[in-house]
Amino acid sequence: MKFKKDFSVLFRLNKLIDFKSKILYIIGTIGIAGVFSGNKILTSFINKEILDAAIEMSISKMLTAVSLAIAVLICACILDPLSIYIFDYSIRRLVLGIQKLLFEKLQRLPLNYYQKNHSGDILSRINSSVESIEMAYSMHLYRLVEATVWGVGSLVAMVVIDWRLTLLILAYTAIVILFNGKFVEKVRVMEDKLQLNNAKNVENYEEVIRGIKVIKSFGIEDKLQAKFDDSNNEFAENKVKRGEYDARISSMNYVFSKLNLFFLITIGGFMAFNKIISFGNILALVGLQSGVSNMFSNVGGIMNDIQGACAGAGRVFEILDEQEEDTEKGQLFVDKNNDTALEIRNLNFSYDDNKTLSNISFDVKKGEYIAIIGNSGSGKSTLAKILLGLYNSEFGSISLFGNSNRDISINEWRKKIAYVSQNPFLFDRSIRDNIMFGREDADEKMIIEAAKKADAHDFIINLENGYDYNVGENGNKLSGGQKQRIALSRAIIKGAEIIIIDEGTSALDKVSESIVQNCISMLKGDRTIIQIIHNLDMMKEADRVLVIENGGLVKSGKPEEIII
Repeated sequence: MKFKKDFSVLFRLNKLIDFKSKILYIIGTIGIAGVFSGNKILTSFINKEILDAAIEMSISKMLTAVSLAIAVLICACILDPLSIYIFDYSIRRLVLGIQKLLFEKLQRLPLNYYQKNHSGDILSRINSSVESIEMAYSMHLYRLVEATVWGVGSLVAMVVIDWRLTLLILAYTAIVILFNGKFVEKVRVMEDKLQLNNAKNVENYEEVIRGIKVIKSFGIEDKLQAKFDDSNNEFAENKVKRGEYDARISSMNYVFSKLNLFFLITIGGFMAFNKIISFGNILALVGLQSGVSNMFSNVGGIMNDIQGACAGAGRVFEILDEQEEDTEKGQLFVDKNNDTALEIRNLNFSYDDNKTLSNISFDVKKGEYIAIIGNSGSGKSTLAKILLGLYNSEFGSISLFGNSNRDISINEWRKKIAYVSQNPFLFDRSIRDNIMFGREDADEKMIIEAAKKADAHDFIINLENGYDYNVGENGNKLSGGQKQRIALSRAIIKGAEIIIIDEGTSALDKVSESIVQNCISMLKGDRTIIQIIHNLDMMKEADRVLVIENGGLVKSGKPEEIII
């Protein structure tokens, strides 16, 4: 039953692999296994012919041995390297295919998936789980095919030589299979634990990398070290237990294989001395039985190894089975020449059964500059995410230039809105590339114009390589103000009618804050702006201010009315 479950995972995994990779993998695997097994089997027959030729002084048997040796040489020199090349190429293709599927899937998952799952666990699933799958195809499944081809081929050859000894060997090896089956489920459970342990270790490493400033400033190195040691010790203990199972299986199969050889030599020798079979046949059977013995003694171990691949594949499928964000469903945007950019009515939203927004209603006119203020945790950022289509409201309606969010697709909705976050993310690429993520077909003139509107052009041209300057991981080569202005340039070049800025200046010093806020104010009238603001002095340029408290809209008016 467990084998059936494990192979069902592999069968499903096989469906993810493209047809060409499957064919190449089959050709390469059978080619390598066939050449290896053929050489082993033919070598046994060569030994048989040589021994019988020496005993009988037969020239014909010696010529047969020479012919078989030439066939072995040809296979080793031509077919084997070709098969290895095809096999390696197919492995690269199928692994790249799975990684591509996962990458595409991660981009289609909704925001709440990333909020509920630790990024370290996701990375572990992708890295270690895909690595387990690669090991399954490059080693475990290949070994299974090799052992089967060699074993079945040897078994057929043994039946041809003497079927009576072959039946005895089959009866004996059936016992070996039963003993190996005892360990399969234990190994599967242990592999699942090891996958989870590894994911936890990756999470711990990532926390150190991302939080190193906090760790050093608060002096919590020892606390985190203790946490890591507990996790790592558990991982080591499970590794030792897995090693114990492997050692037991290996030693058990070694004893069984030697007993098998002992019985074959004893019984075969008795038959040869009684002239039932020739000594050459005994020598051939001794050589061939290693293929049969290898098949039955290693199949159990190979199946145990496949448990790790099944565990890894299972964790990959947990990602692939997640509900995707349907960004295509819905109608195209229709320009209704509506002066109302956004119309929100009775908006409600809960997160993890906690009411976050309650009966929010307001309108935003085209070209209007709206400032949203409120205490931390009041629901401001949640509102911004709903307006971006990252969250779905439970009740109420939102219209974008007269188009309901229930009718048009998320892709169409997001084309009309640009977003600047409190801590903008920049890709480890050039400044030009980061700006062009807002619009892929932008030319140099458009890039520079967007940078000038965000007051970024002057500092960019003073950098080494200018717009080709690589910003580093998440823009760590730039200051906070520089990062924010590049993010603003990216939003501007998108050409979206609405720009949402979620506390875009809260993490900046006063000088940088003033520069970025002036850039935002300059866009007033040209774009519809919705800005979440933490500094009340910054809302003076706004046309209207909305005050949100405890998830509800409690006040709305001009800046001077709100300040009073």
